[in-house]
Formats: sequence, structure tokens, C-alpha cells
Amino acid sequence: MSGQRPGNLGPNTAPDTPAPPSKRRRRHWLRRISLTLVSLLVIIVLAVQAVLWTNIPKRLVISEVEKTLGLRLQAGALHTDWFGHSTLSDVRISLPLAHEPLLTIDQLDVSHNWLGSLLLSRQVALKSIHIHDATLTVVQAPDGQWNIQQVLTLQHVSGPKAGGARPPALPAVTVDNLTVHVSRQSRND
Repeated sequence: MSGQRPGNLGPNTAPDTPAPPSKRRRRHWLRRISLTLVSLLVIIVLAVQAVLWTNIPKRLVISEVEKTLGLRLQAGALHTDWFGHSTLSDVRISLPLAHEPLLTIDQLDVSHNWLGSLLLSRQVALKSIHIHDATLTVVQAPDGQWNIQQVLTLQHVSGPKAGGARPPALPAVTVDNLTVHVSRQSRND
């Protein structure tokens, strides 16, 4: 061992510093991370789609509309896609204590913000509403008050309070084939 300095391991041996990871090892980890992220994204998409196939969105929409309008809402079905389109069928809107619906709608198409922004912001931005085949039933009670007046009273009561939030901007509304029935209830009804 003559001629070697202390700490020198010889001409072919490397010092104690670790060698940089090889390109193969980096690619291996990059593939693992990418596969994990893609798998996680697929699981999230499948989970959200599974929720869309359940009754949960329908219950949430009906609850929110009832709370906002102060009216009772029933719908036969609700279909929502990822890109901002929902369709409700067999919709019935009535006053809270009424037996008969005020408005029945065969199909209601709603255009709104896409599902991703809806999930992140938790705010629905309605763009348009298209009503197909609706029937509005306007009835005057024996006391002379019209059911439409009751709806307007509910809207005034459940609307924004003084100093509260501004009312939402109304979307474009299109109605195809609206039938209006006007009647009076007698004291005997």
C-alpha cells in the first residue's frame, strides 16, 4: 500500500458519493407515478358517473328548487351529463298544500355549467331552460284569490332579504306548446 494516500481507494473505485439514478430507473418511477395518477383519475370519473346513475342528483335538485322557490316539485326522472345538460321528465310543480299541480311539464331541458365546475364551485349557473309540452292550471279560490297570487306571495317571502344576496340572473327560457287552464272553485268544491 505504498504510494497511496489515505482515503484513496484506488484507480477503479469510486468515492463514497452515491451514483445518480439511471435513466431506466427514472423512467420506471415516472411510469409508476403516471399510472397511479391515471388510475386515480379513472376511479374518480367512475365514482362520479356511478353517483350520476343514482337518485342522489334528482333528490339534490328537487330539494334545492323547493327551497329556492318555496314550491313543491316532483319529477319522474332526471338525467345529467358531464358537459352541462340536464333533462327532467314528468315534472309537477305545486303549491305546498295543494293537491293538484299548478304546472305540469312533460320534459324540461336545462343548460348549465359543466359538472367539473359545478363540483368545484358548488354553484349552478343556469344558461337556458327549454320547456316542452307544459300545462299551467290557474285557479281562483272561493275567497277570490288566484293560485298564481299565492306563488308570487311565496316568491316575495322566500326571496332575498334586505341587505341579502341579489336574486340570481334569469336564464333564457323557451316554451314549446303551453296550455293554460283557467277555472274558479265554487264554495262547494
